[in-house]
Amino acid sequence: MKRIICMILLCFSLNVVGQKFVIIKDGIDKLSMLAATIVDSTKIDEAVLALKYRYSKIDTAKNIRNYGCDILMLVGERFVRQSDLHLHYSHLLLTEGVSDTTLIKLRRAVGEKPSNLFSDILLDCRSGKLTVRCGDYFEYDCMKRYNQPLPKLSWIIHDEEQLILGYSCRRATTDYGGRIWEVWFTKDIPFSFGPWKLQGLPGLILAACDKDGGFVFECTEVRKSNEPIMNYRFISEQNLKTLRNYLRYERKCFEHPFETYAKGEEAYIVYSTSDGQKEYLDKTWTIPYNPIEYVEN
Repeated sequence: MKRIICMILLCFSLNVVGQKFVIIKDGIDKLSMLAATIVDSTKIDEAVLALKYRYSKIDTAKNIRNYGCDILMLVGERFVRQSDLHLHYSHLLLTEGVSDTTLIKLRRAVGEKPSNLFSDILLDCRSGKLTVRCGDYFEYDCMKRYNQPLPKLSWIIHDEEQLILGYSCRRATTDYGGRIWEVWFTKDIPFSFGPWKLQGLPGLILAACDKDGGFVFECTEVRKSNEPIMNYRFISEQNLKTLRNYLRYERKCFEHPFETYAKGEEAYIVYSTSDGQKEYLDKTWTIPYNPIEYVEN
């Protein structure tokens, strides 16, 4: 176990006596998760397989592909962990075994900061439980956590085949989280896992896309690995317990962002443009909400 201090600055947030103040820099039509400080790390498993996926969100109305992030999946004997690759390297900087210089170079190669679109998913293969951690949209050091059983997906396997990274893949489809998903999986790698929460096929999922084309996962690397699978303790972590609770909170952040941030206190949200202009946002401010999964109210 090692003491950890890790913060990634994406915007400025400050609480003054009786007032809250935050500067939004990424744009008034989107939100990014903010970083949190890690205080402890514990090795819980060792990987036998490592995969990288490129995760993209597509603005289908404008036909614009918004690059999301690189996801690292580490598959161990008991645990499978997925995390934003930039955050993975940031966290490993504070564990033993690899030089800081090497990790800093690896982290720099995937961008100057994490995407904060995808935080952390940990699967306990014995219990079949997923633990999902996401950063808060307005405040640092306020991680959100929820647990859910591993979804039991009903797959239809089709006849189409194609090669991905040299592996022979079959097409399969399923309905999950309010979306129809199309994936390509290979029996050449006998692990029934895939990106995000997609899994349960007789082989590894190498590509996935929802029917509307808004969310895309593409595997870019498959390799053997003995990397440590770590569990981290954050300085502050709110347990929202269930997926339903988390998605209700997430929706409020987009549809009522000012009220969600203010929490009944006096608050100021300022949008700072690239040319230095300032705009004060108020209760009328909303953000388009298009989550990767839905739950019924």
